[in-house]
Formats: sequence, structure tokens, C-alpha cells
Amino acid sequence: MRATVTDPVLSESGNVGAAFGLIVDCSSLVARDFQGSMFVTNMHWLDIDPPTFTATGLAGLSAHGSNGVEATFDGIFAPAFLADMGIADPNLVQGYVDVNAVTGLSSATFAVLGVGNGSQWPLGSWKYRLANSAWSTRDIMFGRLAKPAKAVGVSPKGTISTTRPTFKWKKLGSATAYEVRVYKGTTLLLKKTGATTLSWKASKALPRKVYLTWKVRGSSSAGAGSFSTALKFKIG
Repeated sequence: MRATVTDPVLSESGNVGAAFGLIVDCSSLVARDFQGSMFVTNMHWLDIDPPTFTATGLAGLSAHGSNGVEATFDGIFAPAFLADMGIADPNLVQGYVDVNAVTGLSSATFAVLGVGNGSQWPLGSWKYRLANSAWSTRDIMFGRLAKPAKAVGVSPKGTISTTRPTFKWKKLGSATAYEVRVYKGTTLLLKKTGATTLSWKASKALPRKVYLTWKVRGSSSAGAGSFSTALKFKIG
């Protein structure tokens, strides 16, 4: 191994002296077998947590930056590791700040740098770069976040008494927001987008003595998932 000592960018610790940082995670957990994949950054090693591999199929590390100072992160992934992440096409890898894809975020950039040439990074590995300058503590992740699974509505169902019911549904692990729709037959009566909790109270009174249906779906930076099976209810 040959390393060049450079001046790190300013980060949380304020230590910008010359340093060579090396983080080795010797955990025996299978989920942390990176199969030769690596992460390289110009942030001081004191402000970097060991790499992680999430249940949603993203790999990266947590960084503690200084707001307004751009730091660069390279993810160098072995093809076998990408395959284990469920990514058959390396060009589909996306960069994430926390669970938000950098697409559309003014403070971050992401680039696919492609297959290594044997001198800059390991031959056959794929390299990705994410730069961000809007800091505090952020998870810098690489991978492909899947759309949320089909949602599951909980209530209301059956006969209820209130004309402004509270709609409740189960949590979806990768969802960051939810959309609720209420129908009378095929006519859309209510639509709520951007709900960030697991419930929403109707914004207006609904008609009595008729059957209504409602459904919900989750969404994330990867897109919207499937609507839940419609639940039928009637206001007595």
C-alpha cells in the first residue's frame, strides 16, 4: 500500500493538519463483508465512522462535516459486492445523502466514474463520487434504493361514526412520505400527498350513509410504491 499524506478539508473536529486516515472494520457480521470494496475521502479520519451496509441495500459511511466546506467521497465497489446488493447494472448505482438521492439536491453532486484501469483504483471495480457541502452529520451512501413495497392500510373500515375519520396505515421501511386517496365509487373525494407520519385526519367532512373506499401508498427518492388494497367503510 502506498499513501499520500494531504491536508484534510475542514470538518467537525476542526483538525486540518496533515493526516493519513485508515478505518478498518473487523466486525464478524456477514452484512459487513464488503468483498474488497473501499471508501476514500478527503475528510479527516477523526470525523468518519466505520462503513456500514444497510438493510435497504445501501453502503457507505457517516461523516461529520463543517457546513459550507465541500468534502468528496469515492465509493470503489467490487462487482461481486454490487451483485450482492441486487444491482446487476453498475451504471444504475445512485449516490445518497442520508436516504435522499442527490438528484435535485443543490448542495450535492454525484458521478459514475466507471471501471478502474488498474492504476487509479482496482482493475474491474466501479468507482462513484459524491461531493457535498451542506453539512452537519450525514450518511454518505451508494447503491440503489428500491421503491417502497405495497402499502397496508389499517383503518377505517366497516361502519364508523365520525365524518372526518383518521386514516392509519403500517410503516414501510424505505418510505419517506405517504399519499392517501378517498373515493366514492370512482369519484376521488380526498387526496393527501406528502404525509410523513402513519396517520392523517380527513381535511373535510365525508358523506354519510354511503360506502366509501380509501387506499395509501408510500414513496421515497426512488419513486412511489404500489397502493394498498382498498378498504371499504361507511359513516353511519
